[in-house]
Amino acid sequence: MLDLMLKFGPFQLFPDRGLLLKGGKPVALSSRALDILAVLLEKDGEVVSKQELMARVWPGTVVVDASLRVHLVALRRALRGEHGEASYICNVSGRGYRFVEPIVRQWPDPRRPLAMNSLPAPILRLIGRADAVDALVRELPARRLASVVGGGGIGKTSVALAAGQQLAAGYADGASFVDLSPLTDAALVPAALAASFGVSVLAEAGERFLLQYLRAKKMLLLLDNCEHLVAGVAALVETLLRHCPGVHVLATSREPLGVEGEWLYRLPPLAAPPPQQMQQMQATRQPATAETAAAVLVFPAAQLFVERAAAALGEFTLSDADAPLLAQLCRQLDGMPLAIELAASRIDLFGIAGLAARLDDCLSLLTRSRRTAQARHRTLRATLDWSFELLPEAEKIILRRLAVFAGGFNKEAAVVVAAGDGVSEREVLEGLENLAAKSLLNIGVDGGQLSYHLLQLTRAYAKEKLDGSVDARARPAPQAAPPQLERAVPGAVHYATS
Repeated sequence: MLDLMLKFGPFQLFPDRGLLLKGGKPVALSSRALDILAVLLEKDGEVVSKQELMARVWPGTVVVDASLRVHLVALRRALRGEHGEASYICNVSGRGYRFVEPIVRQWPDPRRPLAMNSLPAPILRLIGRADAVDALVRELPARRLASVVGGGGIGKTSVALAAGQQLAAGYADGASFVDLSPLTDAALVPAALAASFGVSVLAEAGERFLLQYLRAKKMLLLLDNCEHLVAGVAALVETLLRHCPGVHVLATSREPLGVEGEWLYRLPPLAAPPPQQMQQMQATRQPATAETAAAVLVFPAAQLFVERAAAALGEFTLSDADAPLLAQLCRQLDGMPLAIELAASRIDLFGIAGLAARLDDCLSLLTRSRRTAQARHRTLRATLDWSFELLPEAEKIILRRLAVFAGGFNKEAAVVVAAGDGVSEREVLEGLENLAAKSLLNIGVDGGQLSYHLLQLTRAYAKEKLDGSVDARARPAPQAAPPQLERAVPGAVHYATS
């Protein structure tokens, strides 16, 4: 298959890859819209009837005219862009559609092997992650190994794919993607990576094949969801980097790989309106105005909710009256993209006010997801289950005991609350470090000292685990904090652990 590139204006279409670039960056379009564009470009200015378009884009399928119109509207919007560029596609009354911009066709050099690109094309627009993508695009070529690290549902895969699509053109032999989440044994990783190249090998021969195949190649490997196989993946990545100098690796994981030379990008939550902004807005005691909604929509967490709510309802506009409620909802959901998307999918049942009122039971509420989503991303609880089940037993106990802290705490307070009943002080201190590395505990600095806190969603999950544990059954109600805990964190409560 020849990797033809069709260039017009600032755009490049690679029909065989199903990829449209604008200024080197992928344009988010459905596969149907890209197929429509490919047909119009193929005809190079000739009129294409709607019947021919539908036959080419939906072969062997009966579709209504409305389906074609929907994808054409999306295609024209993408080509028009933010600054009102020409849409390139014109209607010919009673006959169909034609592409009106000059097209340049570029074929690959037949003397060199074709570069591959198995990175999935983006479907949805990436919101609020430009800084993360830019950092990866800037650093990976020099670093060779970059890991996007963060908690479940934070958007690691989307960010890595967006960066990978921008980087792929810089690798002579292309880019390859492999999702490791279905694997249960690290010994299968080399064979899975080989399969992403279209090669089937036995598991025991996988690493040997990779070393031979990649030794002279300049290629980007995107390894997604490494956390449950982290030791085996780390060993393989280190071997490949040492013996295949043209190979660069972009990984996503809930904890670092721990390989020499690894550059970490800890992906933060999406920015949400801070409480003080809402308080200032309320303190003016002015009637709600359009600026109130506009102020909230400056923040990516709110933008994501509104875009996904519009997809769920067909149309959605944030009102000034609902803006403070959306700000509260985004804060309660910690700016986690998955949680925000799940909440937006329930807006048809509850509305913003109903969602905000019900988020005390967010783990039960946020359960509706895309049918094609991976199992661990179909509910908020499933996402947290994936991380929790990877923990050793001592860290599970420590995490659930830390749920008694509604705010920040220091290591001394953590020891008072979590040590005892089979968990030593040393295990608690090591557990704090490990839970932070695994993106289940956040670290900050307060008064020159390290402080820790659980995100609200993680705390709700850990509290649920605590309430069902032997710790809670031993003494079901919280009691006043002992003096040493009260000195460390005033106002804390304590579950007895013995």
